[in-house]
Amino acid sequence: MRYTDGQAGIYHVNNNAANDLDFGLLYSPLALARIAAILPAGWRIPDNLDWNATINALGSQSAYKSCALNASLWNSIPVEWSNSSGLSFVGAGYRTPQGTFSDFKASSFMLSSVNYNILQAYNFGSNLSLDDFGENGYCGSIRCVKDV
Repeated sequence: MRYTDGQAGIYHVNNNAANDLDFGLLYSPLALARIAAILPAGWRIPDNLDWNATINALGSQSAYKSCALNASLWNSIPVEWSNSSGLSFVGAGYRTPQGTFSDFKASSFMLSSVNYNILQAYNFGSNLSLDDFGENGYCGSIRCVKDV
């Protein structure tokens, strides 16, 4: 997602606006809540149930292998990775409370809407995990879903 409302908590990946087109932006939990509040009717930020259903549908712990968009957006993609899921995750990494950027082109931290006070993110990278960062200073990527 590449939406910005001009308020705090939304950052360019690796602090470089040239990355916006390929990697989107990184959002804090407070920015995530603001974005969720203004989404068009029928659209929302996925919660843990959505992410778990997606992971289960893709084959549990190997789900991340079917979500990589292309090799230029990752440090390295093993030959068995593909974008067969169509999710097209990119290695945007995340931003720490200290303002540093981590895991650029190595992981995709997709935020969950389950709790806007504690950042939870599904880490699609060299493995798959639900990371509970535990404080508002961390930022990750947003994916919106449309209700059917």
